[in-house]
Amino acid sequence: SVVVKKDDRYFVYTKGAPEFVLNVCKTTPQEVLQATHAFATQALRTLGFAYKELSAAEYEKQKDNHKLLESDLTFVGLQGMIDPARTEVKPLIESCQQSGISVIMITGDHIETAKAVALEIGITGEALAGEALEKMTDVQFAATVENVHVYARVNPATKMRIVAALQEKGHIVAMTGDGVNDAPALKKADIGIAMGITGTDVAKEASDMVLLDDKFSTIIAAIEEGRGIFHNIRKFVIYLLSCNIAEVVVVFIGVVILQELVLTATILLWINVVTDGFPALALGLDPAEKGILRYNPQTFQTEIIKKNNWIEMLLSGVLLGGLIIMVYLVSLPQGTLFAQGAAFSALVLFEMVMLYVIRSGYRVSFFSNKWLLLSVLGTILLQVVILYTPVLRELFAVGSISLTTWLLILVAAVWLWLACVVLHRLFVPFLSRRGLE
Repeated sequence: SVVVKKDDRYFVYTKGAPEFVLNVCKTTPQEVLQATHAFATQALRTLGFAYKELSAAEYEKQKDNHKLLESDLTFVGLQGMIDPARTEVKPLIESCQQSGISVIMITGDHIETAKAVALEIGITGEALAGEALEKMTDVQFAATVENVHVYARVNPATKMRIVAALQEKGHIVAMTGDGVNDAPALKKADIGIAMGITGTDVAKEASDMVLLDDKFSTIIAAIEEGRGIFHNIRKFVIYLLSCNIAEVVVVFIGVVILQELVLTATILLWINVVTDGFPALALGLDPAEKGILRYNPQTFQTEIIKKNNWIEMLLSGVLLGGLIIMVYLVSLPQGTLFAQGAAFSALVLFEMVMLYVIRSGYRVSFFSNKWLLLSVLGTILLQVVILYTPVLRELFAVGSISLTTWLLILVAAVWLWLACVVLHRLFVPFLSRRGLE
C-alpha cells in the first residue's frame, strides 16, 4: 500500500493477492471471486487493486496504524498476468520423474494458478495451500508430505517445514530460490541452489551453489554430469585394480611356481606409470552415458566399488594374469628374454582390452573419448618402439618378438574379451539373486 496526498485529501492505494486485498475491502463482490478463480485455472497470476480516500483529520488518526490504513477499502480492479514456462522444462521434469527425482513446486501464487502451472509443465501430485499446511500437525503433515508436489501461498517458515519433513523421510533435498525469504530453506536443505542473475546476496550466501544462468535445465545437466563422474571414478578404479591384480598374479606365479622373474622391476614400473596411468586418466574423461538420468538416484548414493565389483575384479585379474603366464610359457622355448618380451607385450595389450571391456558395461560410444583412443594408440606404439629399439630393449631386459607371437597375443586378447563379457553377463545376475550386487 502507498499513501498519496492530493490537495487536502489523502488516498490509500493497495495492490496484492486478490483474496488478501478483498479481506480489507468494505465488500467482497462474488463476481471478483469467480473471476479470480477463472484466471487462476488458466495459469494466470492475479493481482487485486483497491483504494480509499481520507480527509486530513482522518489520515492523522490512522497514519501510525497500518492495519487501520489498510481497512474499509473499495475494490476497483483485478489483473491477470502470465509468466509462461520455458519450453524445455516439461521434458526435463519428465526425465527427473523417470529417474526417481521428485520435482516439487513451491510458489506464492494462488493455489489454482499453481495447480494449472504444475499441470502445464508435467508436475503431478496433490496441491496444498500454505494456510491449510499451517493448520496441520507435524504428524499429519509427515503422513502426506511425500504425496504433495505443489505448494501455494507459502511463507519462509512453511518452506523450512517442507524441507525438514522431506529430510525426516530420508530424502536428499535440493532447494532453489532467489529471494531473502528463501534463505532459511536454502540453508536447511541438503543442497541450496541460489539464482545467480535474479538472486539476492542473502540467498547466495545461504546456498551451497549458485546457478549462473538461472535455468532449471542447468541443474539437470549438473546431475547428469555428476552421475557421469561417479561412473568414471568407478571405471577408473576397476581398471587399475584389475590390472594390478593381474600383475600380482604374474609375479607370484613366476617367483613361487616357475622360479623365474616373468616381469622385471623396470617393466612393472613402466606398466604402472605409463601403461596404466595415461589410459586411466583418459578413462576419467569419458562422457556420461546416454540415458543416465533413467537410473534411480539410489544407484549413485552407494559405495564406488560394490561387492560384485570386487569379485569381478578378482576374477578378471586372475584370468588376465593366467593368460600372460600362458603366453610366457608358450614363448619360453625361444629364450627367457623373448618370453619376457612376449609377456610384457601381452600385459600391455590385455590391459588395453580391459579398458574397453570395462567401458562396455556403459552406454558409451567406442569413439566418444578421443583422449582414450589416443592414449591406447600411443601406449601400443611405445610398446612397439621398446621392443624393436636395441637401446630400449636392453634397458627393459626383453627380446623382440615374432609375428607369430603377436598373432598368439591377439588371439588371447580376443579370448579375454569374450571371456570377460560372458563372465559379466552370467556373474552379475548370479550376484543379484543373492543380494550381493
